[in-house]
Amino acid sequence: MNGTVRSWTADRAWRRALDEQLADELARLRLVLRRHIEWLRHRTGRMPLGGVSPAVVTDDEVLAGLAGGDASAQADFNRSSEHVRAIASLEVVLRERSATMVAGGTPFPVDELAAAFGLGPFVRDTLILALAPELDAAMPRLLAYAQDDASARHATPALATELFGLDAGGRAEDTFGPNGPLERLALVRRTDGLTAAATRPLRLEPRVAWYLRGVDDPTGSAGIGLRRLEPAPIPAELATAAESVATAIARGIDGGRPPVVNLVGPDDRSARALAGSVAGQLGMSLHLVSIDDGADPSDLVATLDRESALRRTGYLLEAGDDNPGYAADIAEGCAALVILASRHPLRIGRPFVTMTVPQAAPASRRVLWAQALGPVGADVEASLREVVHHFDLDPESIARVAAAAQGAARLRGEKVARRDVWQACRVFGRRRLGGLAERINADFGWDDIVLPAAARAQLEEIVAQVRHRATVYEDWQFARRLPRGRGVTALFAGPSGTGKTMAAEVLAHELELDLYRIDLAGVVNKYIGETEKNLRRIFAAAEESGAILFFDEADALFGKRTEISDAHDRYANIETSFLLRRMEDFDGIVVLATNLRENLDEAFTRRLRSIVDFPFPDEAHRREIWARHLPDRAPIGA
Repeated sequence: MNGTVRSWTADRAWRRALDEQLADELARLRLVLRRHIEWLRHRTGRMPLGGVSPAVVTDDEVLAGLAGGDASAQADFNRSSEHVRAIASLEVVLRERSATMVAGGTPFPVDELAAAFGLGPFVRDTLILALAPELDAAMPRLLAYAQDDASARHATPALATELFGLDAGGRAEDTFGPNGPLERLALVRRTDGLTAAATRPLRLEPRVAWYLRGVDDPTGSAGIGLRRLEPAPIPAELATAAESVATAIARGIDGGRPPVVNLVGPDDRSARALAGSVAGQLGMSLHLVSIDDGADPSDLVATLDRESALRRTGYLLEAGDDNPGYAADIAEGCAALVILASRHPLRIGRPFVTMTVPQAAPASRRVLWAQALGPVGADVEASLREVVHHFDLDPESIARVAAAAQGAARLRGEKVARRDVWQACRVFGRRRLGGLAERINADFGWDDIVLPAAARAQLEEIVAQVRHRATVYEDWQFARRLPRGRGVTALFAGPSGTGKTMAAEVLAHELELDLYRIDLAGVVNKYIGETEKNLRRIFAAAEESGAILFFDEADALFGKRTEISDAHDRYANIETSFLLRRMEDFDGIVVLATNLRENLDEAFTRRLRSIVDFPFPDEAHRREIWARHLPDRAPIGA
């Protein structure tokens, strides 16, 4: 979780001015508290906490409570107090210093907060009062003394009202009630409903307390994580869509509240790029939001609205498959700009805009690569056709990978070469698949494997299909005829030890791609619905990494099924159907292996592009295997 740290946090002159301002705020607060304590002595004829146990209620306290407060008498007392001039003098200093900082474009945090949310002087003073215990270790005791309650170590709404007086025409509930700014914007911690409203402690949210002290760090926001989405060049298709969405938002703003944008599509990365461009066209930043499961939506809405005003940002929420309505509820409640990405259209109870996320064509992604790489060797220009077909990277990832390739070339003192780009893509993709599958070092080539002529020919055909995809789908324009099923799917069938895994390594070695083995027996989860999640994560990571997926023990999921006897059989069929659909949509390479082809469902095998049989080697093949793999100096004839 990270965010942009304001430039003023590193400005030493600004820090000194803030320290002076907070010191003067505390000095003023001490004088106001002294005046209040003197009023209590005047009204009751005794000192607060005058040696009386908090558990004992005295006659004087009962009589004072029955008499009620006398606001006019207290106001008269305050005007005649000997501290009036000192308080007024400090208030002039505070106002002038604040005005100077505002005029210079670097306001103090409390003033920026007040301006962002339209807070009046009373709420501003209350925030300083709530901050005081964070600044001065003696302040909790002073607050307890001023409230005539040894357990009251924080200020309360009642104390704030008595110290500062409400703004003209204001009511206490307008500030301290559930719809008041303190709770509505998550400036103070909420308390249970059992505490009396007038005496509940005013404790700032940690994020707000640090902010008022000049530390602009959103990591103090409980329940959410924020990651700033950096702007990046995007393909032409996404740029056109972003312009349409930004126009619709500007046109649909109602009372200062923009409509929710629902970006629909299976590709989260393209949705992020599109959302970032929309925010850029609106002249604001955008943060990706991660949310703790089970958090109260109303608390999250308050926190997000607060951060939106403080950081001048909008949000991107990604609706999960488990409970997309949860994210929709949060988006519905926010006053900030919210872009909601989901796989399917969502219903939102406020004005919204729906946009299907377009897919960027390979030619558009090549333009992004060329822009990110800058001057390159001739071999790179030719290889970018392969790169965009093997590694499905979003604009932000393209920029990162291009920078890594440039760094590798810089070490040699040369222009970026094909090997730099290709290797950077492979390394970048490993970060997502690393925790989902086992990477196999593909060290075997054609000279290491011994197969019947028909099986070897099939493997060579697979390599040729992959290498010439750009020609077939772009130059010959087969992409228009085949919008789906452009990946390569193969089944390797045969007994254990016949070379199925080695053949997958040969493919990866020849194509210069990573190979990841997924044990389907491990992926198939005993909990209903979990298998689909695991598979979705694997395929999403593989699309970015360009890796070859090698599913071992395919019969664990694709075995023949009889009639449905319980819920687990029904969900197992659903999971099988999901994997088949996902394989058809996958543009990469999937290899499945089985020792028992006869156990596989024929409806499944008919949907595979290639089926390669690996028979047990005969005598001649066994002799050749021995000859190829025994070292030259081994005493074979001894």
